[in-house]
Amino acid sequence: MSGYIRDYEPGYPANRYYGNTCVGHMDKKVFRLVRDDFGQWQAQGAMTISPGPDLQCKPNPAAGVSSIPLSSLQGTGAQTGTPPAAPIAPAAQGGGGGALATGEYACYGSGGRLLIGLGFKVPSNGVYTDLDRKSKGTFAAQGTSIVFHGGHLDGQTGRNLKNNRFVLGQMVSCEPFH
Repeated sequence: MSGYIRDYEPGYPANRYYGNTCVGHMDKKVFRLVRDDFGQWQAQGAMTISPGPDLQCKPNPAAGVSSIPLSSLQGTGAQTGTPPAAPIAPAAQGGGGGALATGEYACYGSGGRLLIGLGFKVPSNGVYTDLDRKSKGTFAAQGTSIVFHGGHLDGQTGRNLKNNRFVLGQMVSCEPFH
């Protein structure tokens, strides 16, 4: 299967730079569309348009205006309407009734890249520190979510908590470091 990817960059309108819009053909790339525990679709796979003869980029003419409107592209759009309900997620599993087990955790971005600044340690249930133990905070499991307060992950909410693993944002996964 193949498809087109459209990448709209808003630029910096205050500087009168309105960004670019690029469209490129993606052939023989693997993509997965999966639902998260909240019913939202998540696209997984290569999201960068590869340079090649099919890559087309144009400067945007104004703030919020794409030089290549989505409606001008070939293909079939997704059906409109309310998608079916997401499956009910199993109860979170981890140390301490859904909390994280003690130990060191690593976080990875797209392509399995280790994200050093997000790693942390859990010295006791409900408490975490950065890897240098200079920044300390707390966390609480809420069903399949985990919420961080204080420390370097303050305000972050992890989702899909299961077996001491969870996801932050769109593309970051955190798990025990072995």
